[in-house]
Amino acid sequence: MCRRDEGEPKRCEDALFNIAEINYQYDQRNDISTRERYEAALAVWKENDKRGVEPKPVVVSYAKGMAAHQRYLKALPDGTRRDVVLYRTAFIYGLMGKAEEGLPLLKEIVTRFPSSRQIVPTLGRIGEFYFAQRGDDSAIAYYGKIDPNIRWNEEHLGMFLQHKAEALHRTGKFRPAVDAYFDLVDRCDRGQIACENRQKAILSMGSCFAELSGSYQGARIFFENVGGRRYDDTVILEIADKLRSQGRMHETREAIEDLLHRFPGSPWADSARRSWTF
Repeated sequence: MCRRDEGEPKRCEDALFNIAEINYQYDQRNDISTRERYEAALAVWKENDKRGVEPKPVVVSYAKGMAAHQRYLKALPDGTRRDVVLYRTAFIYGLMGKAEEGLPLLKEIVTRFPSSRQIVPTLGRIGEFYFAQRGDDSAIAYYGKIDPNIRWNEEHLGMFLQHKAEALHRTGKFRPAVDAYFDLVDRCDRGQIACENRQKAILSMGSCFAELSGSYQGARIFFENVGGRRYDDTVILEIADKLRSQGRMHETREAIEDLLHRFPGSPWADSARRSWTF
């Protein structure tokens, strides 16, 4: 075991970190080669009309990488790269199907290393854990700590912001959810994040407006205050659809009339005229 009092703490730490890195890479290569062998065997089995025993996927062990990372964490409680090792250890737990065991490690990063380069993915992974467990208040709290202006993985950041909005939505926090969906779509349209679910976010924004007092009037005021967006009409139509599903027919008529009055050239206008009859 590496000791801090041997006179060369940096060399000691470098050695433990490199050992963890080497073993982690070994496990990754083993994982890739195992999956490639399985996929090749599965392809041959299918080409042979599925005769014989179907190949079974092999569960890869990350024991070497895990042991090396845990050794670093135990030996160097104040190591200069502890945040990196904590994050990667939690990541390995996730690969092993033990994400909950990695949660305290991620929370240590949040507490002890708030300026870490790992902070955005750390907050996101904690948020994702709670989101998947439907612990929405905790998910919202951790997603809310993410600075969305930090340059990071566009796809993952988009997913974190999407799930934050959905968590707000499904806990009935409709006004904050509107803001979260709007922020998500705006960042997507500026090219700041990847947003595969842009249209879904727009429709969800309309669904949230329908739950608020004022519904379509509130949406109109909201978009007037932000300078309007090219999807305003889509939001109004979704509000009308939601109101109609709730049996709020008078408000539905008003929302459709507002859509036709303010957006006569909308691609939704003709279908609204034809379909929304009362």
